[in-house]
Amino acid sequence: MKCLPLILTLLLPSMPLGKETKKIVRERQPPELSEVYYVLKSDTTICQGEYKAYYQKKVLVEGYYNAGKRDSLWKQYDTKGILRTLGAFSDDRRVGKWEFFDHAGNSEMIVDFATNEPVYYQTSLIDKQFRIVQNNDTLITKLDRPPLFIGGTSRLNDFLISELTAPLHKTDEKVTGVVYVSFWIEKDGKLSGFKILKGVGRACNAEALRVVRRLPEEWLPGRFQNSPVKSEYIINITFGPNLKMAY
Repeated sequence: MKCLPLILTLLLPSMPLGKETKKIVRERQPPELSEVYYVLKSDTTICQGEYKAYYQKKVLVEGYYNAGKRDSLWKQYDTKGILRTLGAFSDDRRVGKWEFFDHAGNSEMIVDFATNEPVYYQTSLIDKQFRIVQNNDTLITKLDRPPLFIGGTSRLNDFLISELTAPLHKTDEKVTGVVYVSFWIEKDGKLSGFKILKGVGRACNAEALRVVRRLPEEWLPGRFQNSPVKSEYIINITFGPNLKMAY
């Protein structure tokens, strides 16, 4: 993390190995957001020590930096104070088992980053049939394990809702309807082949496609006959008074 210009600095006692740090308090926009972290006195671009991000004085993220890289246990909360993510970093990489929680605070997924495999997950796609590519053949079949977004459906919803905007029609009226966007999840979890299967108008179609293309490539591929397989994934986005997602 490159630490940006500070608002307030305070000299703290020496860290191990004689490293002195400064406390940084940054107010972000909107003003309800703020960060508190520490940097090396000798190089203020390097974070060292505890990090916390706040929203309206509630902790959103807390963790630790070592030599400018995320390290040790990190936690992420929603704006209601519910724990959503719990896991450890080493040298800025996720290690060990990470647990992800839904909006009610219930465990939704546990991923072991030593094997990059889920230890536990909840999904409504267990009995769903997927279009897959195996040995150059295209099949429609139920999978041993459906493709999974790391963090679970609630985290996927959070991303889509945070990115989507409802387009305005030429009459300045918001267009409503369901847009079906498909893409392929490759064997390595990368995404390809984004397209509109069914839309409601140029503006909504373009917005849905734009947002789905921005999805993080944080996917566990589907598995078929005990092997990872390329599979098609479809997201339905309902534009209207309340944005809705379906899979």
